[in-house]
Amino acid sequence: MTSHISCPNCTSTDLLSVALAPKDRPMQFHTCRHCEQRWWEDVAEGADVGLDVVIAELSS
Repeated sequence: MTSHISCPNCTSTDLLSVALAPKDRPMQFHTCRHCEQRWWEDVAEGADVGLDVVIAELSS
C-alpha cells in the first residue's frame, strides 16, 4: 500500500502506520522509520491528536 503521508519532522515517507477505531472514531498512529518521530492522526478530521485524547478515547 502506498502512503501519501510524510513525516512532519524529516519529510520521509518510510512510515509505519497502525489504524484503530475506538468508539467508531478512526485514528492512525504513525512512526517514522528514519527519525523515529511519532504522532496520532484523527482520520475523519485529518488532524493530529494528542496522546491524551487517544488514551481518553480508549479508556472510557
